[in-house]
Amino acid sequence: MLISNVRADSFDLCHWHSDPLLTAWIAGHLSRYGDTICDIGAGTGSMAADLANRFHEVILIEPSPPMLRRLKENVARMNSTTITVQEGEAESLPLGDASVDIALAKSSLHHFNNPIGAFTEMRRVARNAIGVVEVVLPHLGCPKCAECRNFTRKVLRSKESGRSEYTVFSETDLRGFLSPFAQEIYLLYFDQYIDIETWLTNSDLDAQRRKELYDFIAGQVGTIKEHMHIQFCRGRLMQLRHLALAIGVIK
Repeated sequence: MLISNVRADSFDLCHWHSDPLLTAWIAGHLSRYGDTICDIGAGTGSMAADLANRFHEVILIEPSPPMLRRLKENVARMNSTTITVQEGEAESLPLGDASVDIALAKSSLHHFNNPIGAFTEMRRVARNAIGVVEVVLPHLGCPKCAECRNFTRKVLRSKESGRSEYTVFSETDLRGFLSPFAQEIYLLYFDQYIDIETWLTNSDLDAQRRKELYDFIAGQVGTIKEHMHIQFCRGRLMQLRHLALAIGVIK
């Protein structure tokens, strides 16, 4: 995915103010599978501090030069001996076979051009477990609702240029990706409200396109509004996101 310097800067501002409970929750669940972890598609490093608190070795891997620049700057400020940064693609990881306990992809699967190739690489480098975190269609209500899937795909692909065709996932999708590479699969859930206006501000869209997409989301009624949990709260347009942590245990 091609990311501009401006996009990397806005991404950095947005994600460094993300929910610390979410990142601590992810790190807490994964730490039982070992002491070393690689974070694939680490962005600008919003997970780094929480991972360093839980693991003896943290390897952050990022393919985008603007993101990588920001990531290195942020990690340098942490002055941590636990964290290292490497440039690399998910489909060709710069790590040796079975070199880490856990391979993690948080909010990056939807950028992979070849998810199966990426999972093959994650299995190659991981000894104990593969972890994936993605926003999924509601696990309560209509997990296979085509209307909700199409709505979500339109919103996400309109918001951000360069996303792969694999934009929207269900629990079934995540299990399908992990099943060839894991003996056991666990799915855990974290529900998080997001402010749509803030979310759109940190996008690639100009002001007019942001307004059009905001109006499109706000105008939904019926099935989509109900199952996607879209609502106004204190004058802000909010949506409840269902995040899934899928863990594939290798041994």
